[in-house]
Amino acid sequence: MNAFSIHHQLAFKEYRRIYFTLLYNQVWMILIPVAALLLILSEVIFRLTKNYEILGNDYYQFALTIISFVAIWTPLISLYQVKRNFKSTYKLSEPTTYEFSDEG
Repeated sequence: MNAFSIHHQLAFKEYRRIYFTLLYNQVWMILIPVAALLLILSEVIFRLTKNYEILGNDYYQFALTIISFVAIWTPLISLYQVKRNFKSTYKLSEPTTYEFSDEG
């Protein structure tokens, strides 16, 4: 077997894709945006049917605010973290070489 080497450099887009794939593999990270979409959709339905009793409920408003805030800010904060980590950790962005040979 001949010796060979592999040269690789991780790009920011690859790192971001890996980070978000790992982040959204968690069940709660899928449930929060789904819950936010359901609450926003229910808000629209309640306004169209003029059901103002539920809209005026403090618990409903609190849930809508918190879930929407988390659903919007989590991806934005994660994107900021990805940029910061990629720029500050030089081992991620530097070229890497792997050499394989018969000797090991």
